[in-house]
Amino acid sequence: MRRVHDTPRPGWQQTVEGQGLVYGSPGRDASGQPRPYWDESVHYEFDMPEILALEADVELLHSMCLNAVEHIVLTERFADFGLPEWSWGPIAESWKRSDPYVYGRFDLRYDARRPAKLLEYNADTPTSLLEAAIVQWHWLTDRYPGGDQWNSLHEKLVERWSALRDVLPTPQLHFTWSGADATGEDNVTTAYLQETAAEAGFDTIAL
Repeated sequence: MRRVHDTPRPGWQQTVEGQGLVYGSPGRDASGQPRPYWDESVHYEFDMPEILALEADVELLHSMCLNAVEHIVLTERFADFGLPEWSWGPIAESWKRSDPYVYGRFDLRYDARRPAKLLEYNADTPTSLLEAAIVQWHWLTDRYPGGDQWNSLHEKLVERWSALRDVLPTPQLHFTWSGADATGEDNVTTAYLQETAAEAGFDTIAL
C-alpha cells in the first residue's frame, strides 16, 4: 500500500458537485479552516495480494457481525446496546424472517502489515456511497485512464437489487429522505440508490 501525493484537477470543485457531491466543506482542519469533504491531493495504491487479503478480511468481518446480531437477538441483549424497548420485537421478527439487506460500509484500520481491524460497520447507511461509486471512478478515468480501482459498487448494487426482485413481494420500491438534512447528502444518495434499483427493473417512487 502506497500513499501517493497528487495534483488536484483544475476546477475539481465544480466537477464533483456536478456529479452529485454537494456536501461542500462540513469539517474544519486543525487551524479552524474549512476542510473540503473531497480531497484529490493524495490517494492510495494497493497491490493485488493486499486487495485479496482485504476482501477475505471483510467477508470474515461481515460473517462475524451477523453472528453477533444473532447472539444479541437470541439472548435478548437489546438493552445493552441502548435500543428502546419498542424496537426489540420488530428487530427480532426481522431477524427471524431473514429480511434482506442491500449494502453496508466498513470503517477499517489497515496498515498493509496486519489484517484489517474493524472500527465501525454502518449497515444500510448512505454516507460515502456516491463518492466511492461515482465520483472516485470519474477521478480515476480523468487522472489515470489506464488504471483500475478496487470496487464495482454500481454494478454490485444493481446485482443486489436484481436478486431482491425474487424476494420482495412487489416490484415497487419507495425511496425517501428527510428535508431536515441541510447538506443534501441524503437526497442525492437516496436518488442514486433509486437509480440503481430502477436499473435492476424496479418501479421506483421518490418521496
